[in-house]
Amino acid sequence: VLGFRAALAGDQSLADSLFARIASGIWLAAVAVTLASGIPFFGWEAHTPFLGGLGALPAGVVASPEPVNALSIPNWMVHFSTVFEFLIAMSLAWRYAEATGNEKWKGLTWGMLPSHIGSCAALTFHLFYNGVPWILTCQAAFTFIGNLTLAIAALRIAVSNGWTIS
Repeated sequence: VLGFRAALAGDQSLADSLFARIASGIWLAAVAVTLASGIPFFGWEAHTPFLGGLGALPAGVVASPEPVNALSIPNWMVHFSTVFEFLIAMSLAWRYAEATGNEKWKGLTWGMLPSHIGSCAALTFHLFYNGVPWILTCQAAFTFIGNLTLAIAALRIAVSNGWTIS
């Protein structure tokens, strides 16, 4: 995001900030320590209620108890936020194309669309407690198509910037 913002503003100092480098390094270290120590230390398993069930729906809220694979409210928040972050990334790529005059970046936005459809399919799959198997097949197909279209879009951007096979 900082690189796109710097390019749109024409300010190199925004993209190469010491604070951003230090903050991202601290964040990476915190994630690594959490993953390395949290899983074995706390005994978390596949369906262990996170934080003692914090974020899970109370028992009386729904008519029937949710299955063990139901997502908690924080997990739904993460799922939805990543879908919206992807839309923001698509918007940034489009704006970057307009700011630089390189229309190949708009192709990146179009190349991201199948991946976005795949993420919506994944949300739908979870909405039905993973009980509709053909949705998962559609999600996998759109993910494959999205990976392919993103690779093609990235190649088109690279070629437009002078890259060649040598």
